[in-house]
Amino acid sequence: VGGLSEIVPHGRVGYVCDVDAASIADALVDFLTNGTPDRFHAAIVEEKQKYAWPRMTQAIRHVAFVP
Repeated sequence: VGGLSEIVPHGRVGYVCDVDAASIADALVDFLTNGTPDRFHAAIVEEKQKYAWPRMTQAIRHVAFVP
């Protein structure tokens, strides 16, 4: 999906893999066998702060020079 790799840090909060069965299977196996759900959860909580409304509005205000 276009743009997905820019907002999903691969191996930290999700997987960005090729669109083929082997690549998808490898990602699923890694997710299920390497304790990834717990690791991803912590990283997702941190990563989603980038997209929180207060941060978004602060960035817009900064660009628009609104005090």
